[in-house]
Amino acid sequence: MSVLGRALTVLRAGFAALCLLAAVGSMARAEAPHPLCASEPCAMIETAGPGGQPRVLDPAAPWPTATIARAELLLLGEVHDNAAHHRLRSQLILALAADKGGLQTARTGLVFEHIRTDQHLALVAFRAADRQRPKGPADLMDALSWAASGWPAAAMFEPLFAAALDLEWPIIPGNLPRDEIRNVARNGLGAVASGDMARLGLDQPLPSPLQASLLDELEASHCGLMPRTAFAGMADAQRYRDALMARALTDAADAHGRAVLLAGNGHVRSDRGVPWHLARMAPERRRVVIRYVEVTMGQTDPLSYVERGPDGGPTADYVVLTARADRADPCAEMRRHHKAPAR
Repeated sequence: MSVLGRALTVLRAGFAALCLLAAVGSMARAEAPHPLCASEPCAMIETAGPGGQPRVLDPAAPWPTATIARAELLLLGEVHDNAAHHRLRSQLILALAADKGGLQTARTGLVFEHIRTDQHLALVAFRAADRQRPKGPADLMDALSWAASGWPAAAMFEPLFAAALDLEWPIIPGNLPRDEIRNVARNGLGAVASGDMARLGLDQPLPSPLQASLLDELEASHCGLMPRTAFAGMADAQRYRDALMARALTDAADAHGRAVLLAGNGHVRSDRGVPWHLARMAPERRRVVIRYVEVTMGQTDPLSYVERGPDGGPTADYVVLTARADRADPCAEMRRHHKAPAR
């Protein structure tokens, strides 16, 4: 299929996602447009431009940049329920495939946080059926039992899977089975087999400032409704998942020359997420991290969205700003069922 044909496929899937998002958003209070968001994306930021300082990129400048196009390991973050993030990343994947000046490889492995390793056989069966009679992204998501997965609505993700199928790029599981995640969250990294601990580098502890930063993020994501002591196991499960994604990414790059990770922003952050493990597993490979971040009303300086880790360094190489998805306050529902811990 031509690049134009691929683009039309992605745009059709993106339109379906937009329709779904509009329907969901109509049930929530609509916000006024953000001053930064006259177009999509709202802004693109290089976090270490000339002189090492962050800068806003010219919207007319080539995208992907040469740095992105040459990356062997490309990590693309997301806010899971923001359809624009999936649409923009699908467009980037198509642009990488069409770019003749970047890294030249026949195919690129796409590693998805959203697909578990115990779904590998379902992927194999889908690919076999696809060779007999071409399938679409909706068929793939049915094969993965997406409706029962707990991820946001399938229509949001269809542009990504449409691009992968049209390009015939490998789709690779990047997440653990649910029971393994629960086991580590309850029992810590001691529940991981010793061989896997060494293979994934989990026998190396996260430095204390980074561990504290991870706990801060987990506590904030639960709206401060649980004591900090409740998150030690969750932090271990997060590290286990990060390490598995890093291994899947390096294996895919070894097999195909380049690999792309599609995962939440917390997993792709440079200081303590998947890249922390990649620095130990594949230090020789060129890697680039792009985080897709929602704008906040009242925060109008694009450079203020460049998040920094405990050492002061940026947590991504690029930050792509988008409008916020319409959603109800996630903490409001949690507060109805929990009491905040005593301080």
